[in-house]
Parts: sequence; structure tokens; C-alpha cells
Amino acid sequence: MAGTSIEFAPLLPWYLVAGLGFLAVLIAGTGLYARAGGALWRTLAFATLIATLMNPSLVNEQREPLRDVAVVVVDESPSQRIGSRTGRAAAALEQLRAEADLLRDTLDLRVIHVGGNAMASGDKGTQLLAPLRRALSDVPERRVAGCDYANGRSGP
Repeated sequence: MAGTSIEFAPLLPWYLVAGLGFLAVLIAGTGLYARAGGALWRTLAFATLIATLMNPSLVNEQREPLRDVAVVVVDESPSQRIGSRTGRAAAALEQLRAEADLLRDTLDLRVIHVGGNAMASGDKGTQLLAPLRRALSDVPERRVAGCDYANGRSGP
């Protein structure tokens, strides 16, 4: 992706440049209204001074867009063996992979398998957020496309 723009880095704070610009317009306008000699040259000098104080620069950028990152956390805890949760979780994962494959030019899909007794914390259930945080630790927040939990359960 390429783009050209004009960037401003004023030599004085914006409010001073605006104030000087207002005074320049007032003085130049009065001179032009009164048809004073050299008023046009004075107006051009004021415009050049204000433009110089705004310090414009032409910026030509060449950018490569970064891909978004999506994470799927697959719950493989012992509770997944209840009913058909394992099969539903696998089907959900395959569906998510198929949909993410359609966006492969703009999306990186990360799949995390979490489970076993090591992830259980007493009565608190399976701890899924710590592995998710680790998976996203190298990704800036603006690149995170989303997160989904494939746990084989219906509803939230």
C-alpha cells in the first residue's frame, strides 16, 4: 500500500500559528480593502510566513498491511468427555479453520489446545485465559482479530 500526504510539524504551537495567521489576515485584508500600495505583495509575504511556520513536508509512504491474529482455544479438559462434546468441539474447530482459510491473506489463526488436570484449579474449572494470554503475548492489541473457545457446549 502506498500513499502520499502532506504532514505538518509547526515550528511554533498551533495556537500561536493560528493567532499570527488571524493577525496576518486582518492586516492583509485591511490593506487590500484600502487598496494600499504593495498590499498584494504584503499578503503573499504573510501567506509565505504562515506556511513556513507550519513546516509542511511531503511524505511518501510504502506500507505492507499486517495480518490480524485470531486465536481458537480448544478445551481438552476431562469435562470434554461428557456426551458428544469432543466431537462438537472438533467440528467447531474445523469450521473455524475453514472460515479462517478464506481469510488467509489477512488473518493468522492460532489454535491452542488446553486440557488435562494440570489446567484445573480446584473448583474453579479449566483455566483457559492464561494460555490465551501467552498465545497473544507477542501480538499488539490492535492486531487481535478475536478469540473463540471450542468447548463443544451449546451457548455461552
